[in-house]
Amino acid sequence: MGGMTRTGQKERERAAVEHYLARIGRNGDLQGGERPDFRLLSENSTLGIEVTEYHQPAESPASYPLSQVEGEWERLREQAYEQQRHDAEIRNISVDLWFSSRMVPKRGEFAKFIEAVNELVRQFAKSGSNKVTARPPEGILAKYVGTLILRRTDVCMMWDSNISVGFVGTSDVELADLFGTKLGIDRPIDLDEFHLLIVGDSGSIGSYIGMTSPDQLSEFSDFSTALAASAFDAVAILNDDESVIWTRNDGWAALR
Repeated sequence: MGGMTRTGQKERERAAVEHYLARIGRNGDLQGGERPDFRLLSENSTLGIEVTEYHQPAESPASYPLSQVEGEWERLREQAYEQQRHDAEIRNISVDLWFSSRMVPKRGEFAKFIEAVNELVRQFAKSGSNKVTARPPEGILAKYVGTLILRRTDVCMMWDSNISVGFVGTSDVELADLFGTKLGIDRPIDLDEFHLLIVGDSGSIGSYIGMTSPDQLSEFSDFSTALAASAFDAVAILNDDESVIWTRNDGWAALR
């Protein structure tokens, strides 16, 4: 995950898993591990949860390469995530940045830029609003950003931008390619249930695959075939706007 520490990654994964379990109404003793990433121990069963964060690849197996600008955006975002781990005041706020000319700050400006964003986040956190859209009035944000959107989230602080949006399409082949390796893992023998939780590296994978509605995903035959052949009983895509879940018996449905 670039500059993110293993501890930071595990914390973000746990936050996503806890949010997912709350939404499906499951509780118990949540324990971290390696394979699977988490086990939920309850009185009568053991639920294994494997977590995968989607990261845009440095080199594309299906014609969606990262540019140098996108690489700098990933570095900026990882630095922001590291700061977030140590600042409880700015957690649970999503940041959408729409860069004016699709250019990110220079590396020497990263710290100043992140602090400017975080100052707006702190003001927003105290406001009681659920969402705000603004144009940065001056300073380093105005230099690079045309529009900034802040909104509360149940998962954890995350950054998206118009630099990372749209470089992965919504094709059946691409989805099967992106998650094929994870879908091919074996089921640990001690599990009663096995779930796969997919989140974007920013927390909102819908920004990358573009659509996560049950009807649209149901049309992807290659992806559906890969799901059916996997060891998972359920696969969920955790998205800021519309989360969905696939189960072996019922296929795709909205995750309430």
